[in-house]
Formats: sequence, structure tokens, C-alpha cells
Amino acid sequence: MSRRTTRDRGVALPSAVLLVLLASLVLAGCAGMPTSGPVHQIGSSAVATSDQGPPNYDPLPPQQDASRAEIVRGFINAMVAIPSQTRTAKLFLTDDAAERWNPQQETITYAEPPTPRGVGGDVVVRLVGADRLDARGAWQGCRRPRAPSASPWRSRTGSGASSGPRTR
Repeated sequence: MSRRTTRDRGVALPSAVLLVLLASLVLAGCAGMPTSGPVHQIGSSAVATSDQGPPNYDPLPPQQDASRAEIVRGFINAMVAIPSQTRTAKLFLTDDAAERWNPQQETITYAEPPTPRGVGGDVVVRLVGADRLDARGAWQGCRRPRAPSASPWRSRTGSGASSGPRTR
């Protein structure tokens, strides 16, 4: 019969920890995102649902006497409607801008919620960590700031923001 000494236990414990760590790393290397193989589609009945259903967010349309910054903030808020839709967001745009706007053409993501603020007669929106995605959702790079241009926001006359926000 052999007896273990304190010195043997001091070597065995680190060896056991090292063995467990090594086994964990090997097993973790086996789990990963597949890069090939068939795609299996499942029916909607296989998706788990809750009794309450999905969350719902129905943003408000433009409000009477809203400031320019509130009009821009309303547009940004309308873009996060659940379920996804752009009907309400279009209400914040001039008729011409709403007709030309194609939200499926490009998506802009950002790291922090933007906070529109009035600066003189303009509204400034700073997008932190803004990236562009194309119509397929492929990353197109960081969004570069654009030079100021004609305002697409609704005004009281419907011709731009120069005469103040218009509401419906």
C-alpha cells in the first residue's frame, strides 16, 4: 500500500485542474457555427410562443404644436415600431420626401439612442457608432456625416421645416 505525501497532493490538484481545463477547451473547439450542410426550415408551429404574444409598440403620429426637435424625435421613435412598419414614420416627412423615401434601400444602425436637439432654426441629430447596412443587411461601413441639405421634415405649410413643424 502506498501513501501519498503532501507534496504528491500538491502536484495532483494542479494536474487535475489542468486536465479539466484542457478537456473544456477541446470540447469548446468542437462547438461552433456550422459553415456548410443542409438548411432545415421549420414551420411556425415549432416556434415557442408565450400566452401574451409578442411585444407591441405603436408609436404616436406627429402631435399638434410639436417643435422641430419633437418632429425628428417622433420620426426616430416611429422607426422602432413593433411589429415593424413605416406608416407612422412617413407621417413625419414632407409629401415629397415620403414619396421618395425607400426604407428598404438602406438601414442605419447606431450604438446609442439619438437625441435630436434644436440649434437655432435647425435640428441636430448625432448618431454614435452609426453603421450602414444595404437592402440585404450586409454591412456597408461606417456612416459618414452628410452636409446639411433641404429638410425632409413636415412643416405647417408642408414645404419643409423652414416654417415650423406641421402636424396632422
